[in-house]
Amino acid sequence: VQSLSGSLPPVPLSEIVQLAECKRVVQVEVVGGAECVAVLCGRSRSVRLFTWDELKDPDCGGSKLPDTRGVTVLAQGSLAQGTQPCLCVAIKRQVLCYRLAPGAPRCARLCEVQAPAPVQWLGVFGDRLCVGYPSGFSLYSLVKEVPPVALLSPEDPSLLPLPQPPAPDALCAVEIARNELLLCFASVGLYVDCRGRRARHRELMWPSLLTHCCYSAPYLLAYSESGIHVFDVKSMEWVQTIAVQKVRIAF
Repeated sequence: VQSLSGSLPPVPLSEIVQLAECKRVVQVEVVGGAECVAVLCGRSRSVRLFTWDELKDPDCGGSKLPDTRGVTVLAQGSLAQGTQPCLCVAIKRQVLCYRLAPGAPRCARLCEVQAPAPVQWLGVFGDRLCVGYPSGFSLYSLVKEVPPVALLSPEDPSLLPLPQPPAPDALCAVEIARNELLLCFASVGLYVDCRGRRARHRELMWPSLLTHCCYSAPYLLAYSESGIHVFDVKSMEWVQTIAVQKVRIAF
């Protein structure tokens, strides 16, 4: 398994690493700057941290991140121009953010934010946290005490019809540039600026309702029941459709 969000120590591709007694792994995030792996696992959906050395020992259970029972999704990133690793975890509408570092103490609470609705997606863009929830996304600062920004601004009338019932699921957001983001919902993709106003006149229209999305620059992979649709997010061009039915994304 290779991660797009961090770097692992050299491990032969044929080697399988067992993460202690994690019977059900939901999501894995590699935090290279803190030399550890964050694993969302177990019936209680808690988060455990494993150092590089702990990955070599199948009997090691890692360390449990405090107050992380019932986590729905997590995300890692780097603050202070890439020098300070962080980890954010969502529990219903609450998001807990931690600073991470090699050695002990491994983590320290950074901040806590409250989303308008149950969190469906998280992403860290530099010093900003992007939170996705049904019919919306919001942007929070992780280093300053400033109000969050709703990325579907009510001041832009062209965006008002989009959040109406049934509320579309928020699948992911992509930072195109410092002041432009692509918001991916199950039904449509919208380009907005960091104040929540429309950045492009056109939307990304999916061939069918999406179940998942993921991004590997410069391509967006949009998963539906009929296949995987690949788009170039900068040019807004459809690249190809991989006709594989009922595919599920592996975090």
